[in-house]
Amino acid sequence: MSTQHCTQQIRVDIPRDFSLLTILICPMIVMYFFLIMGIFSKTFEILAYILWYLIIAALILQDHTKLEMTNGKIIIHRRFSDPVTLDIQNIKDAKTKKVSFLLRSIVYLCIIGVVGYYSYDTLQSIQRYQVMNAPLEATIHLAISKITLIVFFYVALLSRAERRVKNSTYVEVKTNNGTFAFYPDKPEEFEKAITKQVHSISQVNS
Repeated sequence: MSTQHCTQQIRVDIPRDFSLLTILICPMIVMYFFLIMGIFSKTFEILAYILWYLIIAALILQDHTKLEMTNGKIIIHRRFSDPVTLDIQNIKDAKTKKVSFLLRSIVYLCIIGVVGYYSYDTLQSIQRYQVMNAPLEATIHLAISKITLIVFFYVALLSRAERRVKNSTYVEVKTNNGTFAFYPDKPEEFEKAITKQVHSISQVNS
């Protein structure tokens, strides 16, 4: 059997994957510590904001998955995590499935609602500060804090869901170790490529 090799960028949902929590929990504990210490020193407050944006950057980078397909294996490469190897022999079923209209609607409504709410809240808060004749430094600090929340919720969290539902279909792969969800640009072609390898492996082993 000839060796085939293909590498492409495809987002993947992996069963029993806790990497997102790992990226979030530990750095955020440190960040809140910096915020508390920021009461006594501006340096810690600056460090807290820097760490906040580093968390956002890490979440974005972690979601960019590189998929390596060879004869017999699918290797999933992600930043900040060890590669996950999916043995073709362990695949029980692969099929293209539709993303429900209800789910897509909920995701987009959440994006509009959260971004809209925080944008409105930011403008209202700035106006209150202006009415109170608050110092310019305090107003700028407030604006940065609010905008940071908007960026975090959209870029780091909601955009992950949006990128998964923007296409109407995805490929569900059932294995002995759980169910993987792949989100390629061309789901039907991706499903055919996996199915072809599964049949090829089956013929060799029979």
